Amino acid sequence: MANKTTAETLYATDPVAYSKYTSNILEAFNSYWTSSFSDSSTATWTPVYRAIYASNQTNQLYINTYLAGNTTAQAFAIAVTNTFTLQDYPNKQSNNQ
Repeated sequence: MANKTTAETLYATDPVAYSKYTSNILEAFNSYWTSSFSDSSTATWTPVYRAIYASNQTNQLYINTYLAGNTTAQAFAIAVTNTFTLQDYPNKQSNNQ
């Protein structure tokens, strides 16, 4: 349900970007998220940890696939994803309340 709602919202915001780019990233995130439920070694993961895992895997896929051949862009994306992580967000939200 959440994936469908997110897809609909992103498509409504920018159909061209969604078709060319965003849909692939969202599909990858959802695939990593979903697969984490069927693996017995990840059965005890919290939703936040699952999201962090899916986000990290999706970041690597993006860097390796969409930025392939552009070492400058890859280095920049790696620096950004190492600086701003989904893991930091839940903690910051809790501290701001």
